[in-house]
Amino acid sequence: MLSKGYKNHYDIAILISGDADFVQVVQEVKDLAKHVELAYFPNQPCYHLKQVVDKRIELNDRFLEDCWLNTTKG
Repeated sequence: MLSKGYKNHYDIAILISGDADFVQVVQEVKDLAKHVELAYFPNQPCYHLKQVVDKRIELNDRFLEDCWLNTTKG
């Protein structure tokens, strides 16, 4: 995420994690004027990441509803 940001290969980064070790990386990427979004599962304790990102996306059942295959055909 950081090296591609320096090379200006994207405008928006989407990080799927709950690991606070990414906080410094996210801040560096934002310092490059990039937009950073965090996708996380509800049970992930990612308080510090949530504080530094531009947008938060909770990957809950409602969000993922359209991702599941419907195997029953009526």
